[in-house]
Amino acid sequence: MKTDRQLRDRIIGLMSTATGKRLALVARCAEAIIGNGRKCKVNSVQLVGDIVEPIRINETANSRVATLRICTRERSYKDPERTFDSYHTIKAWGHHADAAEGAQVGDKAVVLGQLRYNTFETDSGKKTVAEVNAQNLAIIQTGGPTNGAGAGF
Repeated sequence: MKTDRQLRDRIIGLMSTATGKRLALVARCAEAIIGNGRKCKVNSVQLVGDIVEPIRINETANSRVATLRICTRERSYKDPERTFDSYHTIKAWGHHADAAEGAQVGDKAVVLGQLRYNTFETDSGKKTVAEVNAQNLAIIQTGGPTNGAGAGF
């Protein structure tokens, strides 16, 4: 296990190479890890992908929630022609749901959030699903579906 001093040194190294929004993200992570002398676990997810299903917006008693399905694409480091698509469920609450309202299938979604696991009962038994609870959400409108799934990075 790393000491606080080793963590601080590593974070300072990351901050020296980061710029703009990445620097702000590293600074927030640093604060979460070593802020106020407390040790905290960091649960942070960053995703950029294509919206692959129409967005569902539901009203709750206190707020609105938007459910997005996005696809991210990774390239194989051994064979750049080979790609791997992953599908993610995003939950955006409150004003983040409002931001998602005009998005269409094919638009890009940039998501910063936390990973959550929800367990529920179905007719076939107990199921657990992973979802990302969006803390920041940006939609980049591309004007409709793209060729193939994934972010294309």
